[in-house]
Amino acid sequence: DAALHAFFGVSNEGGFNAALDWAAGYDISDEDEDGETDDPRPWILADILHSKPLVVNYGARTGSFSPTNPDLRIIAGTNAGFLHMFNNANGQEDWAFFAKELGPVLEQRRVNPVSSQHVYGIDAPAVLYTDDVNRDGSIKVGDSDKAYLYFGLRRGGRILYALDISDPDAPQMLWRIDPATTDPDFAELGQTWSVPVVTRSRWSPVTQFF
Repeated sequence: DAALHAFFGVSNEGGFNAALDWAAGYDISDEDEDGETDDPRPWILADILHSKPLVVNYGARTGSFSPTNPDLRIIAGTNAGFLHMFNNANGQEDWAFFAKELGPVLEQRRVNPVSSQHVYGIDAPAVLYTDDVNRDGSIKVGDSDKAYLYFGLRRGGRILYALDISDPDAPQMLWRIDPATTDPDFAELGQTWSVPVVTRSRWSPVTQFF
């Protein structure tokens, strides 16, 4: 517990819970001065600086969608350490992935949300790879179609992530690369500013990531 608290930049369990509650959107510091600390903060979404919004077109994924009314989702990362998926139909958040390595960001932003020493989280654009197996224009898990998301952190850190978002309602972690990765080639990995490029090598049918 002590190591966990130290990593998150807090001194005890109360501080740790406060950081998590703040991340979940609770107004624990009573920013709106209404005397309540269990209501939503006035502004929950953190700044989107270099993570350009990415539209994912799932096509006629289910019966409620069609080629002219596709299932569209919007991906964007924020400097609070979250990667969000929003539903294009109503703007509601479907889910948010939090990079656990960015734990210290939460308390830093909670204590000092406006600062000249900007705190960075997921500060890089995401890249999408899709494989529409039967080429019907829709991404369907039942058809073994795939939608993979790749993104770094830019000034937020030295890590690359991959998520499987083939089912937009049930994302899964694929992998993470950082300087501690077993392969020694990554030991000197710097901040991940470079936008990922997905390609295929001529020596292997397996999709490669660079």
